[in-house]
Amino acid sequence: MMTNNIKFKHNVDNPHASKKVSNSTITKQTFLELINSNYEQHLHFYTDGSKSTLGTGAAYYVPELDITGKFSLENQVSSYSAELLAILKATQTFNSIEQQDIVIFTDSQAAIQALDKVYNSYKGEGIPVSIIYEVIKSGKNVTFQWIPGHSGIYCNEYVDSLAKDSITNG
Repeated sequence: MMTNNIKFKHNVDNPHASKKVSNSTITKQTFLELINSNYEQHLHFYTDGSKSTLGTGAAYYVPELDITGKFSLENQVSSYSAELLAILKATQTFNSIEQQDIVIFTDSQAAIQALDKVYNSYKGEGIPVSIIYEVIKSGKNVTFQWIPGHSGIYCNEYVDSLAKDSITNG
């Protein structure tokens, strides 16, 4: 039987983490400290969803392996669902990756909260259930870590641009 560990981190454990009180330098520094202290040995996934008047898109990015995935979605798909679909597509790549410890960075607290609820209550439906299923099936140790969006964190900005680009260039 596969065993794995799933964690949900809803903040960056820093009093300056709020976008309202921090500048981009503090946010980037806090994020680098977070990676160095908690996730240096993890494979990093960045995910994002985007919605505009032109449509909806989702993307993921794994900088260590130079892997990207981007997907054009139906226009009626919400931004929240796009965020979850990006995470789902990322988890579906786990079986082709040897690394056991993975962190998924997302700027969607709502997505992390939904996943946390499904995992800890054994109740739910739809995309969050599919994500938890993929993680459990993989046997990987996965942490879902929230990071502030639009704060100058390079990989997060890059996946944001991929998600926006996927709207028109799928």
